[in-house]
Amino acid sequence: MWRKRRRRKPLTCPQMKSPLRLIMKSLMQRRRVRPDWLPELEGMDWFCLTCGCLLSEDDSVSGEHCSHEVTDVDKAYEQIKEKLSDWISELQGRSENIEDLVSELELAYNSVEDQCVETEAAMQAQNEEMMALVMEQYNNMSVSMEEEKKAKLEQLYDQIVSFQENIDSAKATLETTTREAETDARVSSEMK
Repeated sequence: MWRKRRRRKPLTCPQMKSPLRLIMKSLMQRRRVRPDWLPELEGMDWFCLTCGCLLSEDDSVSGEHCSHEVTDVDKAYEQIKEKLSDWISELQGRSENIEDLVSELELAYNSVEDQCVETEAAMQAQNEEMMALVMEQYNNMSVSMEEEKKAKLEQLYDQIVSFQENIDSAKATLETTTREAETDARVSSEMK
């Protein structure tokens, strides 16, 4: 991570992607200094906010850092700490907004789901009602048709019986007429 450099040179870390991360790393390292780094960090009391590196007092006022924003390490630490605190607060606010949005979405989803259940129940009830109505009409029509069929069969039976009676009557009349004609024919042939 940190490479040892000669005394009074700024400490930099090319692997770090953010100056803020570099500052934090530098400040953390400064608070937990190992004895072998003490000579390296001695006199490094300034921090370049632009580059994100520790500087000596000479480097902070001259060279490539003279036009950069440079402050002492303690102020840089406080600024970064404050900035991180602001970011954390902002992230917490966003997190709360997201949680609120998720809650609203869950409520909307539950509302839609409840409406679907209610609609399904209403449609099921309407379907059952329509089926009951259709079955009632079917049963009424079946009974009506059965009664009409029975009436027509009775009427047809009565007609058949009436025809049979007419046929029997006509047959009896025909037999009687035939007998009378035969009797008349015998009588007339005997008279002759």
